[in-house]
Amino acid sequence: MATKAEREAKKTARRSRLLRSNPWLQRPRRERLGFALAAFCLFAPIGILNRVMHLPATPRPLGFVLLSLLLSGIFAAYMVFTFDRAALVIAGSLTITLCTFSLANWESSWRQRQATQIESRQPTPEQIAAENAVRQYRARMNPTLLRETLLTIGMIVLGYIFFVHAFGRQMEKRNLLEAELKIARRIQESLLPPSERKTHDWHLYGTVQPASEVAGDYFDYLGLPNNRLGVLIADASGHGVSAGLMMAMLKSQLLNATVDDPQQLLAQLNRSVRQLAPKNMFVTAAYVILHPSHEAEVITVGHPPVLHYRATSRSVEEIRTASVALGFSEKLIVQSQHCQLAAGDMLLLYTDGLFEQLHSKEDEFGLQTLKTTFARHTHLAPALACEQILAEVAAHRGSQPQNDDITLVVIQPVKA
Repeated sequence: MATKAEREAKKTARRSRLLRSNPWLQRPRRERLGFALAAFCLFAPIGILNRVMHLPATPRPLGFVLLSLLLSGIFAAYMVFTFDRAALVIAGSLTITLCTFSLANWESSWRQRQATQIESRQPTPEQIAAENAVRQYRARMNPTLLRETLLTIGMIVLGYIFFVHAFGRQMEKRNLLEAELKIARRIQESLLPPSERKTHDWHLYGTVQPASEVAGDYFDYLGLPNNRLGVLIADASGHGVSAGLMMAMLKSQLLNATVDDPQQLLAQLNRSVRQLAPKNMFVTAAYVILHPSHEAEVITVGHPPVLHYRATSRSVEEIRTASVALGFSEKLIVQSQHCQLAAGDMLLLYTDGLFEQLHSKEDEFGLQTLKTTFARHTHLAPALACEQILAEVAAHRGSQPQNDDITLVVIQPVKA
């Protein structure tokens, strides 16, 4: 037999699963109650209107009208909390249908009893005349229609009041959240370096295109000794606020990190991700060190390969080093590859959101298409090359929303 602590643990686990499966239950109770009351009042008149459309000669008792109202309203409020769970919606629909049939049978039985009682009586001519006068009066004034119409209008007005109150509170919170996200976006943009960077030996251009207000991508230019330049591009798993906070944390770590040694720099970032990132979050990165001699040292940790366009062969090569992403293991071992850039060559650093964009037919842009697109625009300046690549990706995506953050950095050697 389960102990009290085990029963409480199971109850807590069930509640946690329920909260995760139904987003409405994650809202404050007052908000959920407001929306449920609004749904109840707005949809309850459906039961009344259904009866108004089939008015009998004898008016129905108020009890039948109230039961119809309750059935319609309860079902609407029930749908508010179970709209994302098909099984519960079907079960609720069947329950309401059975209750409706039961109410109809009850009403039919009541009318049969009324008819039997009327037939069992032998009214006098005076009584018959009086009943005819009452029946004509009912047909002329139709008090049932008036009563139920007024009740319908009252319920709709009350539901509108509840809805405006609940929706107004939601809009206030939404406006506040949007304002805070815009501030977060501006703060994050301030953490990025200027898009264009020119040195005596290199011409670089980078850009970030967020999928939401806050991006989970990041790039930076790092000044190194001996006239070298470091280029870092990183991508936190997912996108949105949590990924954006991770990128802000990496920026703060870079300000205090030892950037001379790439092994030491990435090891420091790896420790920070493991200590500060939520469970199951990781960061992929590519780090390129540019030498004055137009030599590039490339390191990737769980990141898509760096693309190197060679002007002599008009081909695009992939440069990748075998290493897990930041945050996967306590000890990070990295390797580097060196490549020499000649006149007309170009490097492209990017995040996976660039080639994983989906078309309406759900086919990805793809790495091979990206390589072809990159090669087609290498004769342009880095800023124009970035613009053209992003334009082709957007054209492929069409009307589909951007499903991930996009970041790319184009590196071009400057002719001596």
